[in-house]
Formats: sequence, C-alpha cells, structure tokens
Amino acid sequence: MKHIKDEIKKVMGNITVEGMLASFEDWKAYKDVQNSGSFNMLSPMAMELSGLEEEVYFDIIENYDEYEKLYGEGLFD
Repeated sequence: MKHIKDEIKKVMGNITVEGMLASFEDWKAYKDVQNSGSFNMLSPMAMELSGLEEEVYFDIIENYDEYEKLYGEGLFD
C-alpha cells in the first residue's frame, strides 16, 4: 500500500486545478504546519514555516474545504 501512496504523491505533486493556486505539495506544506499544532494558521510565523507564497497560503485558507475535498487528508499523511 505504501508503494501506491508514493506513486500517487509523485503524480499529484504539482497538479493544480483551474482557479485554485495551491498544488498538492503546497497543501501538504500547509497541513504539515497545521498538524504540528504549534501555530495559529493566521500568524505570519505559520506562513513563513510553510514556505508558501502569501497568495497561495491565503488561497488555501480561503478555500480550505475545496482543497480538503481535492487533496484530502489521511491517504497522504
């Protein structure tokens, strides 16, 4: 199963959907900071630690539900 997950990650890595700015890798970077539980996700430090550009970072915040539907959680943890 791990092999399949790794292959999916490779394929999805830089795929974006029209109208959405964040790739799967961007989503994962955001979720890594969120899952650490150490930061309010609206803080500048959280954005800095994610390594994401401001526009992409806030697009994830504004469209969180859509990104979660698209990229999910669990399969890629």
